Amino acid sequence: MAHPTHKLDGLHPLLAATVEKRQQGPQYPDMSVTDVRNLARARQGVPERRPEVHSVEDLRFGGLAGTIPARLYRPSTGSTLPLIVYFHGGGFVTGDLDSHDSILRQLVTASGAMVLSVDYRLAPEHPFPAAIEDADMALKFAISNAAALNANPNAIFAGGDSAGATLALAGAAVTEKLAGLLLFYPVTDLTRIGDTESYVRFGDGSAGLSQKDMHWLAGHYAPEGMDRREWRCSPIHAGPDIHFPPVFIVTAEYDVLRSEGEAFAQLLQDRDIPTKHHAVPGVNHGFLGAGNAVPQVTSTIQAAAAWIATIAAT
Repeated sequence: MAHPTHKLDGLHPLLAATVEKRQQGPQYPDMSVTDVRNLARARQGVPERRPEVHSVEDLRFGGLAGTIPARLYRPSTGSTLPLIVYFHGGGFVTGDLDSHDSILRQLVTASGAMVLSVDYRLAPEHPFPAAIEDADMALKFAISNAAALNANPNAIFAGGDSAGATLALAGAAVTEKLAGLLLFYPVTDLTRIGDTESYVRFGDGSAGLSQKDMHWLAGHYAPEGMDRREWRCSPIHAGPDIHFPPVFIVTAEYDVLRSEGEAFAQLLQDRDIPTKHHAVPGVNHGFLGAGNAVPQVTSTIQAAAAWIATIAAT
């Protein structure tokens, strides 16, 4: 299938090459869940290129359906450090503790914060709201165990990318003890797949993530018959009674989710929630996984780290 290229002239060449390679293979709707997960694993970064951090510890904490695996990254032996409870992306269907290891090591190094990466339950085996239940439990664990983790109880953040950012939003709204939210290209509205400006421009998959991909992923996570307007599923529908802490939100220029990310940032600003919208040119959905070869990755992580430092100091 040929895709127009004129609208992608500004996409970083490395990202464009990755898109072209993906277009030559099977697409999500033509694959099984197992095959999609295997493809996602095959795209993970090279371990030897991952930044060194002071320590990495695998642990478990209690969930509603058994224990939840997690991984704690420490930048130093310091005490009362900021802590980011992080939920990986992957469309609610893929991803694990290894898939975002490199990204989180970069975030730890840049921010000086600890990161607790959470291996929440995935769809379709565990559809909505299982992942959100795990996110809630992860945040409760971090808050109640801040002292044992050597975390600053006044500087605990929730964060995530893509689907993981959606989980961070849903979890953060039910606790008032978070310092802030770190959202990289979030999914904020599953009710308008295909029906926004960025979907119209990039929904054909010419920039990577496609409209068909999102229908496939959403169909596993929030199957037909479920009300996707429920705010925890589509956070843009959160009413004015839903509280959010200060937010750092990243949108990518060549991303089908850009429009809903922009709309959500505007919603937060209209409600006087302190919001930093970091719009990144020349990149597509999932660009953080490209590593330092794409300059926008480093600059985005540094901007997020600076924001964390500012919020943690207040």
